[in-house]
Amino acid sequence: MSDRRGGHIMVVLLLVARSSSAQGALSPARPPPSAPRPEDCALQLPKQPNSIIESGPHCVTFGAVNEAFREARARAGGPRRPAAGPAPDHYVGQLGAAVEEATRLLRLRYALSRADVVLGLGAVDTRWTDLARFCPAALASRRPCQETRFRRHDGACNNLANPTWGAAGTAFRRLLPPDYADGVGAPRVALSGRPLPNPRLVSAHVHGEVSRGEDGGQHPRVTVLFVTWGQLLDHDLTLTAETKDPWTRADPPCCPPEDADPGAAQAAPAPALHPNCLGLLLPRGDPLGRCMELARSLAGLRADCTLGPRAQFNLVTAYIDAGTVYGSSYRATDALRQLRGGLLREQHLDRDPDDRDEDDDPARRETAMPPKLDYPGDGCIADPHSPEPCFLAGDNRANEQLGLTAVHVLLVREHNRLARALAALNPHWDDERLFQEVRHILAAVMQHVSFNEFLPLLLGRKAMRKHGLALLEKGTSDAYNASLDASIPDSFATAAFRFGHSLLPARLERRDADHRLLGAVPLSSALQRPFPLRRPGWLAQVVLGMAGQPASAMDAEVTAQVRDHLFQPAGRGHGKDLASINLARAREHGVPSYNHYRQLCGLTPARTWPHLAAAVGNATAELLADLFEHPDDVDLWSAGIAERVSSSSSSGSAGAMVGPTFSCLIGRTFRNLKLGDRYWYENGGQAGSFSTAQLAELRRVTLARIVCDAAVGVRTVQARPMERKHAKR
Repeated sequence: MSDRRGGHIMVVLLLVARSSSAQGALSPARPPPSAPRPEDCALQLPKQPNSIIESGPHCVTFGAVNEAFREARARAGGPRRPAAGPAPDHYVGQLGAAVEEATRLLRLRYALSRADVVLGLGAVDTRWTDLARFCPAALASRRPCQETRFRRHDGACNNLANPTWGAAGTAFRRLLPPDYADGVGAPRVALSGRPLPNPRLVSAHVHGEVSRGEDGGQHPRVTVLFVTWGQLLDHDLTLTAETKDPWTRADPPCCPPEDADPGAAQAAPAPALHPNCLGLLLPRGDPLGRCMELARSLAGLRADCTLGPRAQFNLVTAYIDAGTVYGSSYRATDALRQLRGGLLREQHLDRDPDDRDEDDDPARRETAMPPKLDYPGDGCIADPHSPEPCFLAGDNRANEQLGLTAVHVLLVREHNRLARALAALNPHWDDERLFQEVRHILAAVMQHVSFNEFLPLLLGRKAMRKHGLALLEKGTSDAYNASLDASIPDSFATAAFRFGHSLLPARLERRDADHRLLGAVPLSSALQRPFPLRRPGWLAQVVLGMAGQPASAMDAEVTAQVRDHLFQPAGRGHGKDLASINLARAREHGVPSYNHYRQLCGLTPARTWPHLAAAVGNATAELLADLFEHPDDVDLWSAGIAERVSSSSSSGSAGAMVGPTFSCLIGRTFRNLKLGDRYWYENGGQAGSFSTAQLAELRRVTLARIVCDAAVGVRTVQARPMERKHAKR
């Protein structure tokens, strides 16, 4: 019986609502009061209808689960023994791969359907299996939590009843069951069972620059600083665990050497490559070569390491907590601290830090983040003739883009400005108290700026109200909802919040204090090359450049600077393709197609190409129809960034930058981040609540104020620097 045809995902959703006692439904066995025996039932299987004789097993036993797990560990190459202490990424990935393989073995042995895998095996109580010995303690769903004034760095125990919700190291949430080719972990394929179009082919045919011209079409309303704040916010919410060498942090080679014989390369044995390799084969004559390096995300683990389809995990907390500044672990944070006065470490740019006057104001001295000493080149593309280390930050992706690095520097400087101010007001506070209070404040600042300046531009006022995202003008909120899981959805991380890739400009500008253009560099030259920010004056110039430069238009097109030259090594003529990576990543995560999310959001699925044209425009629909067999196969990201924004007041996307599907997915995610965060800055009556007077001050914070306070050399900036001057509001 095949369940590849459309609709199986929605069928699974309907099954969730059915009683487990319904005829033919799987039923997880009730765990006994004491440890079960191997022959005890872990999962009841339905009896075959209209069968007079017993035709097979009607129970998956705990012994069968243990046997599948042992065999899966042997196939996956580990883990051989439980982790001692906190589990590193590669251990979680190895155990996640073993859980995936155990699920696959049980599915085959018991002829389980896709729904059985999600609802049945996923409900087996693995705390009674051998999995429990290997499962990291941080993933235990039942653990004691204490109410504290300050949130934990790893996000655990934000939700006191569900301590893993939103915590670093936990699996991304699914809004829909995953669409894997084999129902367990193989990347998504077309409804027909045939491969989907090559991601690079889709990138070139659908997302190439056709109508923009060399400089790109400009967005009528937002600046590059809007795009950069979105990138900062994304990094605060998501960091998918990647396949890397655990000792060198290097990516595994997934393509044959460029000078190898093509025929010999294709005949090379698979064991020569890492098992997580995807290695995108490119069309003949592609300027990027024959193959683009790409490996799968590490397999993740759900709470209690339950069975089920392959999961992926988030290395950072889901909450807007300024973790991108401070890190998502105590160890990462400690490496950033001066351990005096509540201050973060800085690198002084203008002169010897010991050579200062008594009345010298440290807040007006030019600084940057300190250099990385461990893995100094990880995350940067250094000049081989004069290599420089990357910057050390709470998130290594701070080095990813020159403008993003500049915003990181602003926030580090803002932290230290606040720490000095609090120390002057509270001379009796020690370093720890000062640091945690400022961290608490800066998280609130990020929340306020994101919901007051960024999201209204992205979603529009109507969607802000619809999803409960509007901020209070005064007082405190009692809207905290402990039943909301703030964990980031996979569809948000791999598609919806990658909308900003369409907005990226082809060049990055610098401007002087009078807002005159000083120069511009190709965007690809500013990627993973943040080193100019060690030069005095550059911070202000880059920030003012972003505030004065329009973003590119929001459409299906993506600049060639990231489609052909992403992270281009020195001396090479090409890099990687961001659009191809987006498509391949969502497919290997099992993210369902665009139509499934339209249906989830209450929109009519586009079942024909003319119907799709009504959603994404004729030109984009025609390009997609050239490559895809059916509209139900189209990737969420490709259609999502092209989706039309309705001008109708009844549309959820009216006044938004994104169409109704992305508006829905983004709005729902931020609703949970606001209402499901016990430390949300507006909340009253919580251990970490701000006073009414403190809230009044926080509501006065703007990004413009941060720029003026933190960027030495900035005299003026527009009141809303994410918006173009004179943009209609």
